[in-house]
Amino acid sequence: TADIFLMPGTTPWAADWKASHTYPQDNGISAHLGPNKQVTAGIWGVNGTYAGTNANIHTSKTAAGADDNDGVIEVGEATKGTYNKFFVYSGGTFKNYGGCVNISQAIDMRGAAPTFKMEV
Repeated sequence: TADIFLMPGTTPWAADWKASHTYPQDNGISAHLGPNKQVTAGIWGVNGTYAGTNANIHTSKTAAGADDNDGVIEVGEATKGTYNKFFVYSGGTFKNYGGCVNISQAIDMRGAAPTFKMEV
């Protein structure tokens, strides 16, 4: 299986989740990211099921993950069963799309949770 790393871009995004959706709220997600949070790396959104044969997705620039890269992986309730394909490192964000809109979309990660690697 291949690996995809969410590399930094040249123009940061202000990380205002409520501005990018039809619904005028974000359930506090933007505030949780802190003041002036800028997303400079890639945002990987999964619409529907993510096949177990697809690439592993990393919020970092390398598998070592010690770069505080701020890549974002966004999933929803339909992603189901392959959350273990996602690797979130210090600086990265793993978020539920359903947390940004007026709908309830619980995500169930039992048996296939993402890997979180945080620097201390």
